[in-house]
Amino acid sequence: MKDLIEKLRELEVIRFGGVRLKHGAESPFFVDIKKAYGDPTALRMMSEELWRIMDKRATCIVAGGYGGLPLASVLSASHYLPLTLVREEVRGHGTGARLEGYIPKENDLAVIFDDVCSTGRSIEGYIEALKTTGAQVLGAYVIVNRDSYPVKALLNVKEL
Repeated sequence: MKDLIEKLRELEVIRFGGVRLKHGAESPFFVDIKKAYGDPTALRMMSEELWRIMDKRATCIVAGGYGGLPLASVLSASHYLPLTLVREEVRGHGTGARLEGYIPKENDLAVIFDDVCSTGRSIEGYIEALKTTGAQVLGAYVIVNRDSYPVKALLNVKEL
């Protein structure tokens, strides 16, 4: 884990200065994990650490948005687990579906991935979208937990 922290620091994923977060609040800093997605070594390190802590009973991986999809895609391809993509909202084009890719079934055990968790609203949205499938959510995993939302995180902000 020490190597991952050093790599994220090297990539300067913490930016200081006032910024508006997704949920609208102002923050004196921003955790830009997406910056690390451009570095294949960092992306691999984050994915491997998430795999290490992930519940291995999972039968599918779930993610949405720019934050979760790169991590979930790497994990899905590396460990041969089906990938469910969750749209934040139903679009007026294409299939109009909120869930795409693999659609979980009632006996599936899902794990959710995202990059950073602040309020948990995105994760709650993914859980809500999965309710229509009957799949059980085993847990949610993130790289950084900014607050105290109950997810399994590799790091907290102080560690960076």
